[in-house]
Amino acid sequence: MRVTHNMLYNGLRRHLETHAGRLLRAQEAVATQKRLNRLSDDPVDAGRVLDLKSAVSRAGQYLRNINHLQSLANIQDSSLGQVHELVSRAKELLVQEANEVTSTSDTREATRVEIAMLTGQLVQIANTRIGGEYIYSGSATDTPAFADAGVTATPGVVTGGAVVTSQAVIDATAMSYDDFQIVFTAPGAFDVVNTTTGSTLLTGQGYTSGNPIQFDGLEVVITDSTGPPAAGDTFDVITTRPGQYQGNDQVVEVEIQPGMRVKKNIPGSQVFQGQGLPGGVDLFVILNDLNEALRRNDRTAMDTLLGRLDSGRGQVSNTQAGVGARVNLIDDVEQQQTDVKTNLEILQSDLEDIDLSEAIIELSKQQNLLEATLGAGASIVQ
Repeated sequence: MRVTHNMLYNGLRRHLETHAGRLLRAQEAVATQKRLNRLSDDPVDAGRVLDLKSAVSRAGQYLRNINHLQSLANIQDSSLGQVHELVSRAKELLVQEANEVTSTSDTREATRVEIAMLTGQLVQIANTRIGGEYIYSGSATDTPAFADAGVTATPGVVTGGAVVTSQAVIDATAMSYDDFQIVFTAPGAFDVVNTTTGSTLLTGQGYTSGNPIQFDGLEVVITDSTGPPAAGDTFDVITTRPGQYQGNDQVVEVEIQPGMRVKKNIPGSQVFQGQGLPGGVDLFVILNDLNEALRRNDRTAMDTLLGRLDSGRGQVSNTQAGVGARVNLIDDVEQQQTDVKTNLEILQSDLEDIDLSEAIIELSKQQNLLEATLGAGASIVQ
């Protein structure tokens, strides 16, 4: 067989390329500490690794869902505990005023003011947010669950040029939640009539454009627009009690493991208003009725409200117990998913990772082979 210089050079080049490629793969294995850096390294095991990576990702998502649910459940449990204390305080106050011997008009008024403050606190608790989401609004998490006390002033019979420019609640504890009418008896004078009771609250009040008109914890501002008000002009003032639900009744569920979904939220209409619950009660209605009973010294209503407050407290306790049971379930599943994720990662490591000591030995071997090939090549070139 005739061996030409060209054959020697081509053989040397092939050997150099082969050993350089093996050295590069050995260097890559040591640098990444991975046996599989591309599908071509081992198509079968690489496919298994891809499946395992997908399973690990799913388990990680389940754990993130669980962590979010745990945070949410902790907030729910805390807020429901506050509601339970609030209702208990309301009952304590009512028991004191139900005693006709010690109850006076002054104590009833002081209690009524505190009940109004408790009602405002209940609105704040019901509008609890976490991460910018209202947790008791059903799926309408960008909307506050319950409205606070409100007022709306609109023109009634108007022939003059005055308009309502603003209205607001300035002291919810002073509100009777009756409706009113501002009646102008002259361009510069007005009365305020309680349209609920038919009585006149204020008479002969002087009017100045833009000056606030304040009564019953409310403030209405009427301003001359095209002109002053005319005699006989009226403006209707309608109040709304706190506790109007603004969310929806949708229950959102989150998957925490294959085939298992748990409730994420509790609609405020359920826990605070008792909708869908056997014997459910509306906590806001109870507190509003208590406010009214104290204002009118209605003993019959007070006696009835004692039982209704007990029902409300039980309703909150049952809901809180349900949150606790959900937390226990979530904690158990968290441990399961943590174990699953750990085992999947071990399997993935067994297929994908290298024995570092063996990889270093292989790297040294490939370096020696390449150096030997280069030495032999130098001799051949000479």
